[in-house]
Amino acid sequence: NERLYGDLTLEQWQERLHSLDPKDVQNAQYVPGLIEVIQDDQLPSATRRPFAMMLARMGAVSEAAIPVLREQIRRREQLDEPAYAWAARALGIYGMLARPAVPELVDMLFDEELPSGDRTLPIEALARIGTGHPEVMPALLRLLQYQGVDSTKVTPAQASVFRELAIEALGYIGPDADLAAPLLVRAVRTPDETQEVRRKAVVALGAMGGRAALAIPALIETLEFEDSSALRSAASEA
Repeated sequence: NERLYGDLTLEQWQERLHSLDPKDVQNAQYVPGLIEVIQDDQLPSATRRPFAMMLARMGAVSEAAIPVLREQIRRREQLDEPAYAWAARALGIYGMLARPAVPELVDMLFDEELPSGDRTLPIEALARIGTGHPEVMPALLRLLQYQGVDSTKVTPAQASVFRELAIEALGYIGPDADLAAPLLVRAVRTPDETQEVRRKAVVALGAMGGRAALAIPALIETLEFEDSSALRSAASEA
């Protein structure tokens, strides 16, 4: 009476998982069974995680799994195990295909009831989606200004890490993220900001290229007057 997922037991699926090539479009036939596994909340989260990663690596042929991953994030308060964490990682692998999941990813990002480390997981997906969804840039701009001063759950050091990750995501998006250039310039010119946030802001401005030309005076100031050699080097490259 062992449960079947599609036509196979869990053990048979686990064996097959080792031989699947995620780039082989012929494996589309296995997608429904793999989805059934990640949907089964009775299975341990760690058991389901490899199946979610395999589906994500399959790309477009397994797009039907994205609503299931979104559901894992939405139900994070109801589930005993952190399936939302691997769901967010899998959506990051999907990249632009995960556009419909942006509302859930943003909600998870700013959920202060979650551990700070888990809250950073949606950032990769948001960076890869970029301007492909209208909610991504507002979320990253909000994160860029995140201080955690009104929170009892986030320390200033943790808030600094969030700002760093937001800046890295903006740099990954590149020229299309030029809307963030003024805030990045402000970060560069704020002496009370951490050196790593300032350095990454410089790098992100360089990645935006000519569309962030308003940053050139701040970069010149950094190159000429900054004590930190790391910041001067970053400004020179930018």
